[in-house]
Formats: sequence, structure tokens, C-alpha cells
Amino acid sequence: MKTVILDCLTNLNLASEDLSTVHNSVLQSLNSAEVAALPVLVKFVLQLTDSQNADHVASALRNFIDLNYILRPPHCTYGLLTLDALKSGFQFQPLIGSSWITGLEKVECLELIDVYVLLHMLSLHHHKKRRLETFIKKLVRKKLLNAHVAEQLVEEPILSAFKTSMNSLIVQCSHMLASNEVALRDFASGAYRILFEKLGGEGRQWIVSNLVVHIGSKQPKEVATAVDILHAISEESLPLLRPFEPFIKAILDYIDEFSTTEVRKIFSVLCALGSESKETGLDDVHMVVRKRLSSAYLRHKRVGIVGAVVMIRYLDAPQEFNLLDTNLDLFTETGAPASPAAARRISVVLDMLTGIAHISSCSALICEEFALLLSHVSLSMEVVAEVRRRFTRDFEEAFLCSIDDVSTGMLFSDVPEKPFDLLAVACMHNLDGNAALIAVNLLSLPMQKTPESFGVLFSQFHLLQMCEKRMNNGSLRNIDATLGCPLVMLERAKLDGLSKDPELQKFYCEVLLACANWLRTLINAFSSQNSAETRRKLVQRLHLLCEVEEELTGLAPYNGEAASKERQSRLLGTRFLIRELNFDALGLLSLGSTLDPATAQGLCRDTEGALLLNAPQLALLTEELERKLVIFPPKNGAETTWTSLVSLLPFLCKHIETALRAYQGLSNRSDCKSETISAISRLAEMILTCFKKLLTNEDSTRSRLLHEIVTIFSNRIEAKSHAPLSFLQLCERAFSYLYGLVPLLPSFKAQKELYSALTSLAKATDLFSARRDQLEALVRRILACAHPQQHCFLEELSSSELSSLLTSFFSLVENKEAELQILISKMEMLFECGSHNNLCIGAVYLKTALTQIVGQLKVLFEHEPDRQLSDEMLLRCSVLLVGNFARCITAVKNIENNKLFNILLKLGRLFLEAFIRVGMPFLDQHFLRFKEDISALLKNLQIVTRYLHILCNHSKERKSIIASKHVPAVRKAMEALVYRVKHMVEVNSCESVFWLGVLKHRNLQGDVVSSQFEPGSCPSETSGSIVGDSASFPTNHCSTQDYDESFS
Repeated sequence: MKTVILDCLTNLNLASEDLSTVHNSVLQSLNSAEVAALPVLVKFVLQLTDSQNADHVASALRNFIDLNYILRPPHCTYGLLTLDALKSGFQFQPLIGSSWITGLEKVECLELIDVYVLLHMLSLHHHKKRRLETFIKKLVRKKLLNAHVAEQLVEEPILSAFKTSMNSLIVQCSHMLASNEVALRDFASGAYRILFEKLGGEGRQWIVSNLVVHIGSKQPKEVATAVDILHAISEESLPLLRPFEPFIKAILDYIDEFSTTEVRKIFSVLCALGSESKETGLDDVHMVVRKRLSSAYLRHKRVGIVGAVVMIRYLDAPQEFNLLDTNLDLFTETGAPASPAAARRISVVLDMLTGIAHISSCSALICEEFALLLSHVSLSMEVVAEVRRRFTRDFEEAFLCSIDDVSTGMLFSDVPEKPFDLLAVACMHNLDGNAALIAVNLLSLPMQKTPESFGVLFSQFHLLQMCEKRMNNGSLRNIDATLGCPLVMLERAKLDGLSKDPELQKFYCEVLLACANWLRTLINAFSSQNSAETRRKLVQRLHLLCEVEEELTGLAPYNGEAASKERQSRLLGTRFLIRELNFDALGLLSLGSTLDPATAQGLCRDTEGALLLNAPQLALLTEELERKLVIFPPKNGAETTWTSLVSLLPFLCKHIETALRAYQGLSNRSDCKSETISAISRLAEMILTCFKKLLTNEDSTRSRLLHEIVTIFSNRIEAKSHAPLSFLQLCERAFSYLYGLVPLLPSFKAQKELYSALTSLAKATDLFSARRDQLEALVRRILACAHPQQHCFLEELSSSELSSLLTSFFSLVENKEAELQILISKMEMLFECGSHNNLCIGAVYLKTALTQIVGQLKVLFEHEPDRQLSDEMLLRCSVLLVGNFARCITAVKNIENNKLFNILLKLGRLFLEAFIRVGMPFLDQHFLRFKEDISALLKNLQIVTRYLHILCNHSKERKSIIASKHVPAVRKAMEALVYRVKHMVEVNSCESVFWLGVLKHRNLQGDVVSSQFEPGSCPSETSGSIVGDSASFPTNHCSTQDYDESFS
């Protein structure tokens, strides 16, 4: 009956008041209406929607229609009809869609109907499509549109209803994949993987073709993400990917441009697609590999080597493994060996690799690729033995020597020209004593003919130890002599003229570099061994590594330029940097530590005989951990990696507690060196940085890892009872533990890192509101450098760090107006001093102050239910904000600095635009009521606009590229303000208070300069008379540089 009545009402000519009454009644009935009646009700409501009620209609439809309910049996038919009614309504009433999107700007979660509306509007060709795409990206950044929403879309019967809109989602994912923002690429990655599994053949073909296009874009981030998606799809939905193998093979045409990791993943996908038939399925890959290996160019050989190793993995591996999965038992047989045909093909591939192994760079890459393969995949014993025989046989001949040969001088008897004195050659750092029979000849590396051969030793040993682990169930007993054997090096004390001979200095630096890399290779290899003797030798090698790297860093390079060890490596002409320590080596952090300066030399043990790390060793390991978290963070999905990092957290807590106790003890000693205090401060900063990165992990397993992290922090506080704690209680205790470190920290930079960690913890665990005051107090402490042992170190903060701290501070304080006044006062004091450091800090203060003024102006006139301000208060706040902006202008008037000009122009434009948009409507309504106050406000605003006009002229006169790009937008905003003010006085019939005149051109000193007009072309310029608003001007005079508004 309701359907018939509404149909009749639609066809009748009723008065607008009656229709409005019926429209509101129907809108209220949507909440309780039957599903069968929804299509007609929605159609009726949308037909009668206009600009007056569009927002209300959009809000009601969003709240009352539940797609999860109406699209499931037995209502799915009526649910589809309801969606058809929405489609037609959005198509013929675009205003409803705009109102819907406006309403989504303040929601905290998206419903399915919101996603449907967004996707449907994207499919419509209208002029606001670009704005809609920008809004969708904003939702992704806010994590309202995420992979969980995409998973809901592909569930039946939701997928059937959304199938026609999925093309729009795929197009948006394609746009996001090409973005530079990580959040957008991550969403596109997750959505592509989900959609590929659930969509039909046409949708999958579109996804694969899009990925192939992105892979060929030659944009590094875009290519890397697209390759990751394709690799993930091949692991999750390989049978569904097989029909599109011809599309994927097209990638081989431009594979030479990819990184080694991307090449590895592409070959992994191709080999997986052809792995159904190991005899013939890999023929195309085999031809590509053979062609690349036979090329004369190294970049082509690199692709062939990676492809050959991946081929062997698929030909030999008894089961299909994920190449990046580390949760495998690598030392247990998992199936039968390869078939005879596959074994023959493996032999052919190994022969091709052996043919190019004489090239040093190729040999190193072959060893590294096989070592990586063995660390993730369990190959058969036959293949492992053959790989070891072919590619590590030169290790013993080229790099191992007899101790007797060194002592007798026979080691270098066949070398005609030696860059060093034989008397300086010695076997050093022997840990095995008289039991040592061999030595590692590190002098042979710098004497290689090519720089590429520098890393062959380390790569071959890396492969050798992986083969030994595979063949001996993880044991390295057959090669453990390399851990303690001596190293053939040069004694610096016996090198005459080291500081005067650049060639000798270069050679000595290369020897130290080789020693550092060899020690790191040993530590990486033997850290997985658990015997007490091995642990002792590892700590000794770690201590030697600290000494070598300190000497390498402190030794002036032969060209006299100071450099870090990475830069020094480049200066030495090598292509091989310092090797990283792996996660097994970072397990040494589980040892205890002592930071007493007296223990910095030698092996340290506690009272029970357990090994301890001294300060340099602990700093080196912590620096490596920080490097892994900050510079090369694990990618999303690396669950095992994140779990390994979290397992180190209890030991990091012990180490920072030890460091802070040591600092408290040393700071009271008069004989303590400043270098020791600095080292402890740096150690605390690195550990706190690790805390921060662990808390900001965005991995898919974040919730589980976060629970483990807060539990570890909570356990550092002694519990009063043994009763189990809730997650919120654990979070409270974790926050209390970290906040308790504040008064103990040795530097304000450590406090800054702790603040970042506390903020991440508070936001991740919903403690931000409860702990807001403590966070505010900590930021105040950092900005004021309130630690009793510190002086004012603001000059040492970078501009970005200081700006970030100030922004965080204003986000925490309640009384932002008072703090803004204090900040401007400090800025004025800094500009009065005039030194370079003060100007730099003042620039940051100026940018922060103007940013806060613009932000406060934007939110001042928002109508929020819990924040009702009187008109008098709104006007008072507006006057205060304009006055603060004028104070900022006055503070920098006498300073000529391009950085300050750029800040003023950029943020001045934003301020004027915000004032026109949100401030002028308020002034329109209350001008007659507060005439004098508003006139005073606008006169104060003239201080801002006149100085911005002067800056525009100055920027064009000096041809400042950075500042000039803001000039057109600033002048446009000033011109809009002039006419907007004129409109306001006309609306309120107060034309007499406003007069319009020609603004004279002035320079920074206030002197009048010639304008673009000829003298005498305008009467007002020569006579100085005031021209009323009714006067007519030539059209070319209509610009902000010609007009000035004033109020009597």
C-alpha cells in the first residue's frame, strides 16, 4: 500500500509545503521500513531532494540503510533494487553525492554503503572526479579505507552487488600504486591481492595487465611495489595466475633495469608458473638465462646469474617454498631428490655458472645468491655438495696460508712489487694460540687487480658456511678454525712514512677495511653456534671489530678529507662497503653489559663468570639494530623478522638501565671524560630510537606484537600482585616504565626520542587522552632543556626537529592562545639579537607561529555541539589572531632574509584565504553590531597585506625563484580580500566607511619606488586624493598592487 501511495503522490501536483512534510515523514520511516519497500522509498526521497535538505538526506540514507543486511538472502533482490534507486538518484541529482562525501569528512569508520557510493561516483564522468579521487586518497591515509574494507567487498553476495563498480576500485588502485606515499601503495597492494583471488577472469586479466604496465614504468618505488604484488599473487593464487603467463613473460624485455631483488622475484614467478613440468616448463626461462650469461656486459650477466639460481631452486626443491619464508627447518630432508631429467638440467645450469665464475664480480654474486637460497630453501645434499665444490674451491688456495710461510717471508716471495715493507707483515689477533696452523691472508685483497674482486673472500666464505650448515645439520665444526686463526695484516708501528706516503696509506686503509668485513663475516657465520668457547671467541672478535673500525674511521684518508666509514670506503676506490651484521649476530645483545670505562679493553665477565659486553661492543650492536630499523626497516609481512626484533627488547631494556645507572655514577665524578658521557648518551639515544620504531611498526601482526611489547615493558616494573593484568593495565605500566626514564636521560636528544616512543605507545593503546599532561610536560622539558646537566642546546637541533617538537607541543597544550603569545615574544627577542643561529631558530618559530595562527583561524568558526562560543568571543579571538599575525610581520620588517620572506608569502596566502573563507561571512553578519571593532581589525589586517605587497615587489625585483612562485597566489588572495571587504560594507549599507585608492610601490625600507604606471596616468597618484568606491578605473588597474582599502 505504501508503494502505491508514494507513486500517486509523485504524480500529483502538490504544494511545496505538503511535499516537504511527506518527504520528511518518508525519510524518518526508512529506519523501520521493510526491505521490500526500500527501493520505492529511496527513489521517492531522492526525487524530492534539493540543495536545502541534501545533507540531511545523505546522512539519513547512510544511517538507515545497512547493505550487510539487505544484500543477504532472502532480501538480496530488494537490496539490488535499492542500489539501483541510489544509482539513478546520484546520476540525476549530483548534489546528493557531494553532500554524502562532505558528510564522510567527519566519520570515524566507513560503512559498505559509503564505499558503494564512492565507487559509483567514480564511474560517473563529471567535473569533480579529480576532487573525489583526492578524497579517496585522504581516506586511505587516515586508514578508514583499508584492506579490511576490501575483504568485505569480495564476500558473497556483496561482490555481486559491487561487481559493476569494481572497475573503479581497480583504476583507483592503479593510481595509488604510482604514488610516492607508502600508505597508498600498501592499500593498492592489499586490494590487488584480494581482488585477484575473488574476481573473475576479466578482472584478473585487468589486474595482471595493470601490474605489467606498472612494472615497465621505470619508476623505482612503483616497480618495486608492483613486483611485490605479482610475487605475492604467485604464492597465494598460482593456479589462477597460470592463464596469464604470456602477459608476465613480456616483463623479460626490460628486466635488465630492475634491482637484484626484483629480478629474483620475477624469475621466481616465471619458474613457479612453469614448475608443473620441470622438464619442459622452464624452457623459456632457460633460454633467457643462457642468453644473459653469454652476454659480454656485466649487467646482463647479473640477470642471468639470479635467474639461474632461481631455476635450480625450482628444479631441485622437493616442495614449493616461499623464498622469503624463514620458518623452515633447513637441515632436514623434505622429500625425494630431483628427477634424472631435472638433475641433468641442474648440471647444465651449474656448468653455465662455472663458465663465468672466473670473473670476480660474477663469482661474488653467484656465492651470495646461493647463500641466500640455502638460507631459505632446503636443497638436496647432492646439489649442495656440487655447489660447494664448484664455487668455494678457490677459498683455501687464495685466502688461507700457513703460519710458517708468513714467518719465513715465503708468502709474498712471488710478488714482484709490494707496496709495503715485509718487516711490517705479521700474524695478528690469534685466538687459538699454538694450536693455530693456518692464517687468513687479508693482504691479498688490496693487491687484487680489480676493485670487484675485493668481496670475493667474504662471499665465498658466506656460501661455504651455508653449505656446511646444510650438510652437517647446522654445525660449523669443520670450519671453526677460521674463527680463532690469526690474520695476516700490517703492524702500524712498523710502517715508516705512513702519514707521508698516500699510496701506503691507501693500502693500509684497504687492509683495515678488509679486516672489518672479514670480522663481520665471521660474526655473522658463527653467531648461530651456542658453545661457550665459540661465544667467547665471538665477543673477542667483536671487540677487535670495534678497534679496527675506530682506527679506520679515525685514520685520515689519503686525500685528506674526513669521512665516515661508508664514505671512506668509496674514497678508497672500492665498490664494497662495510657488511651488515645479521639477526643471528644481533643475538649477542642477549649478553649482559658493563659501561665502566675501565672495562673498555679486554674480555669482560661478571662475578659468576658470564660474558659481558663493554661500551664499544654494545654501541656497535645497537647501532646495527638501529640501522636495520630506521634505514632498512622490515617490509610489511615480515612477521618472523619483527618477532626476532621484539625478542631483543628485554635485553635492550636491561642495557638502557645499565647505561643510565652508569651515567648517574659517572656524572658525579670529576675525573670522568666527556667522551664517555657522550658515548653513553649516544647509546641511550639509539636504544630509544629502537623502542620508537618497534612501537610504530605497521606490520599486519602489529596487534600481537604490540601486546608482547607492552608486556615486556610492564614486566620491568615489579608487580604488587600476581593477578593477571588486562591489556589496558599492561599499557599503563609500560607507559609508566618508559616515562620513569625521563629524569635519568643524559641528553635532550634522548628525551626527544623517548617522547616519540611514548607518543607512539599512547596512540597505539588509546592512552593519549589520559597521558596528555605528562606528554606536554615532557615536551616542555625538551624545549626548555631543563635537565640540570644540560645547557641550552637548541642550536644543535635541526630545523625539522625543532619544528616537529613545536608542532607536537601545540597539539598537546590546552591554552594555545597564551602559548602562541609566548612563542611570538621569544621570536621577537631572537630577531633582535640578529646572530645567525638566532635567525635560524627564529625562522622555525615564525613558521610555527604562522601555522598555528592559520590553523586556529580555520577551526575558530566551526560549529561543534560541545564548543559554543559567543559572538563577542569569536570576534575577540579573531582580533587576537590578526594582531598576532601583525606582530610577526612587525618582528621581521627590518630583516632581509629570503627564508623568512618565503615563509611569510606562503603562510600569508593561506591566512588570507582562510580569513576570506571562514572569517568574512562572520563579519558580514555582525558588522553593524561591532562596527568599530571590525574596522579596527581590518586596519590591523592592512599591516599584513601592505607588507606582503612589498615582499611581492621585492621578490620580483630580486628575481628570487623560491619566493616568486608564491607571488601570483598572494596577489590574487589580496585582491579577493579587497573586493570581499567592499562587498561586506555594501551589504551593510556602510559605503562611507570604505574608500579605495591606489597603493604606492615601496621597497623593504619603506621608500616609494616607481610603479608599473607612468606618473600622471592616474590623478590619485599625483594629487594624493582619495577616490571613492564609485569612481571608475581603467580595467588594467584592477590588481592588488594598485588598490588599497582603508577605513575611516
